[in-house]
Amino acid sequence: MEIFDVVCGWILSLDKTQVLVVQNDDGLFSLPGGAVESGEAINDAVVREVLEETNLQTRINRLIAVAEGFKTSIPGKRLYFHFLMDLIDPDQTPMITRPNEIVQIKWISWDEANDLLSYLPQPAFEMVNAGKALVMPTKPRYP
Repeated sequence: MEIFDVVCGWILSLDKTQVLVVQNDDGLFSLPGGAVESGEAINDAVVREVLEETNLQTRINRLIAVAEGFKTSIPGKRLYFHFLMDLIDPDQTPMITRPNEIVQIKWISWDEANDLLSYLPQPAFEMVNAGKALVMPTKPRYP
């Protein structure tokens, strides 16, 4: 079975009441992120993916969760690395730079995030709020 590494960047509003999400061309909302390229370190991948999808300059605050998952549409196992990210310049504005992949970028409340990102492991939300790290033993299925 093939294993793919995927990175996700949690970017919080300055007051920590909202999280930044992207709406993909398939209509699903997700955290900014994507696949780790061959030979690329996961910490470099999350910074690159966030920049490519949102045009935001970020740096890693901490790794908050690692989750094993399976995508229903593509065979193989995925390891999802969830990072809490800090904006390098808090006055930056997200911008769509890949209109063929991303149709919308928006800040959403935690309640909206629980609804729109319900496929994410619930403990990841708790770890973001608590600022702690977590290695997930569960095997959630991602859309």
